[in-house]
Amino acid sequence: MQHQHPLEALLLAPAGTGGDNRLMDSPVSTQPATARPGGRRTVEPVGGPPPGQLPPGSEPPVGTEADPLATWLDSPAAHYLLNWERQQLAGLLADRFGYYAVQLGLPQVPALEANRMPTRLRVGLGCQPADVRVERFDELPFDTQSIDLVVVMHQLESSDRPHRMLREIDRILRPEGILVVAGFNPLSLWGLRHQMNGARLRPVIGPNGQMIGVPRLRDWCKLLGLEVGEGIYGLHAPMCRSQRGFDRMRFLDRAGDRWWPILGAAYIVTAIKRVRGMRLIGPRWRKPVATPSPAVATSNRGAVRRSAVIEAERSAAGTHHHESAVVLPLRRRPLPPAAGRY
Repeated sequence: MQHQHPLEALLLAPAGTGGDNRLMDSPVSTQPATARPGGRRTVEPVGGPPPGQLPPGSEPPVGTEADPLATWLDSPAAHYLLNWERQQLAGLLADRFGYYAVQLGLPQVPALEANRMPTRLRVGLGCQPADVRVERFDELPFDTQSIDLVVVMHQLESSDRPHRMLREIDRILRPEGILVVAGFNPLSLWGLRHQMNGARLRPVIGPNGQMIGVPRLRDWCKLLGLEVGEGIYGLHAPMCRSQRGFDRMRFLDRAGDRWWPILGAAYIVTAIKRVRGMRLIGPRWRKPVATPSPAVATSNRGAVRRSAVIEAERSAAGTHHHESAVVLPLRRRPLPPAAGRY
């Protein structure tokens, strides 16, 4: 029996079996139509809610004032941010190979378009138009060590438990898996503006969101055993209200990338999950023990005889000179073989 991967089972599940699929349903009007003078037909509500209110249980339409995230994504500040992130992610993810890639947050932004993995999933919250919808990012419906690439798009700032979210990402990542985090830098003009008045970034960060710096994020990743690379900073222009203002401040990006890169408004950090492996030790084969060479017998008879002859010659010559000689153990030379022996 062939086992099916949990991601494939999730993708092949029919509509309505899991998650909220109300955006996929086509609304059909069941209200009666009435005719007015001039042949124009209109639709009048029958026992429905008053004008300007949504029926109970329905979702707000995307792109209106009821959806602040969609409104912010159409702003010049969002275009300025997302264009830079797309360029950086395209260079980072183009040569990352594997089988399964997951994007957490902002499913409206194709962060994985430059990647070439066969399965790329966008995970969103609630009624966002995503491939997989979850209630929280710290509880993901993926198997342990089953994902090769995880891209987090500004979700650690909006999460009330970012440590738990990172632990969940570490759980689903395979050994040598890659984590890419895109966030806002608190040490920037955008971070200063958010501390003074956080209304401009509230649709992305949330009402209780908090910017997380790169040193803080690096410490969290080290506790989980993730090897963090160097961060990429960008967007040195202040937060403007129009595209014309960003065009005028374009020179700050060139100067900031050269002189003060760590003060950029956004950053992208890459981390790799390192897992220490085991080294297999094979059987230890016994080697033959080398036998020591036999000791060579030494004798000091020749040295003693020579010293006695020298003393006798000196006594006969009338010179009494005593010298202290050190007798060393000399190796005896082998005797020549006798004639007729082999």
